[in-house]
Amino acid sequence: MKREFLINLLFLLAINLLIKPIFIFGIDRNVQNLVGETNYGLYYSLLNITYLVQIIGDFGLQNYNNRYISQHRQLLSKYFPVLLSLKVILVLLYLLITMATGLLLGYSAAFWMLFALTINQLMVSMILFLRSNISGMGKYRIDSILSISDKLIVIIILSCIFWQPALKANFSIEWFIYVQLFSTVSIATISFFIVWKLCDYNIRISFEKEKLLFFFKKSLPYATIILLMTLYTRVDVLMLSKLLKDGNTQVGIYAAAYRLLDASNMVGYLFASLLLPMFARLLKTKEPISSLVDYSFRILFFGSLLLAANIFVFRQPISRLLYTGATDYWGDVLGWLMWSFVPVAMNYIFGALLVANDTIHKLNRIFILGIFVNIVINIVLIGLFQAVGTAISTLITQTLVTSLMIILAFKEIEIKIFLPNFWLILFTILAVAIPFLAKEINVEWKIQLLASVSITFLVGIICKMLPLLNFYEVMTKKNED
Repeated sequence: MKREFLINLLFLLAINLLIKPIFIFGIDRNVQNLVGETNYGLYYSLLNITYLVQIIGDFGLQNYNNRYISQHRQLLSKYFPVLLSLKVILVLLYLLITMATGLLLGYSAAFWMLFALTINQLMVSMILFLRSNISGMGKYRIDSILSISDKLIVIIILSCIFWQPALKANFSIEWFIYVQLFSTVSIATISFFIVWKLCDYNIRISFEKEKLLFFFKKSLPYATIILLMTLYTRVDVLMLSKLLKDGNTQVGIYAAAYRLLDASNMVGYLFASLLLPMFARLLKTKEPISSLVDYSFRILFFGSLLLAANIFVFRQPISRLLYTGATDYWGDVLGWLMWSFVPVAMNYIFGALLVANDTIHKLNRIFILGIFVNIVINIVLIGLFQAVGTAISTLITQTLVTSLMIILAFKEIEIKIFLPNFWLILFTILAVAIPFLAKEINVEWKIQLLASVSITFLVGIICKMLPLLNFYEVMTKKNED
């Protein structure tokens, strides 16, 4: 299983690292620079409203279905039509509730922007549901290609627009929304036909009340997870928008910093999308799981700490490199927010493990605590430090939640790995210290950053955090736990 994980992970990383950074830094960043932080801040606030109520459109079907189909692949043709019927009902309900929420929060002037973003998020939810069937059937590479296809379409269309001075001069945030909507509708259609083929072209929509209620109840615990996770990760943006007079501007600055965290989270999410079905299958067959958890932990901890420490130290020049209007304040928001990537990366591993183990109710209690802590800290810190306060609040909340998830995983599942040891502690100390030392070298900051990353990379190999020497062995073995 470790060999299968590594092969699919390398493929998934290759295509995502090729496409998504171009979208985030070549397209999304340019959009913000073109329309300004205030207009982009409004867009980002509306986008987060669609996230806050996405529980209605998904209702846990993606995670439940991914876990269930991974363990019972022969039942796809039988249960997919029922789940699809339930999904249709949920997304229509999601559309109504999202629009009502936006109006109640005072965004009536941006009604059509919110409507288009809601339809787009609805399509994203449908794509993720369809992909859960594809990955559940073990078609990991097809799923990987679909994971970047919508972004690829946006890149192609907006690149053509940006290359035309007349179009670029008249560019508005609405154009960005409509191009995204076109791409998600296209990929949702393609994904449906792939699942249709996996079901031997035999899909009959079923609205039988008993079956719908059965799956509704089964997915309810997973829906609660999504709701709670969304609240403790997204509510801070709305608080920032509503608690400050220049709320949209502050949200725009926070969104600029979050863009880099979002790009980093891409890797963690890719790990989770592969690990969840693999964990579920290993737990069902009672095969050893420790090796796979340990392997993914070491790789993600290495990458997240390397990235977070270096971006924090070089936060000011990185911000100015990315954004035309960036100040030292922008850099401080970015620096503090990026430390969150370390606990968030661990969250992806242990969240997938706990969901695969069906440890849902205890996981939800952790998220409820995370929501409470996040709201309280934001109320205090936003007034004192504005967007910097929100970044610090995110770091504290994510660290607390992830620590509790790791403790719960060790308690519920037999894992014999990576208890703090000499190499882990040594790497942690050096990975944090190296960027500060590199900054003292009397050369251009880009060379300082390159030297810091290179040395940390070598230290990671020496400390056995990045087992490159073991990759060949893993790839050549047919059976690994």
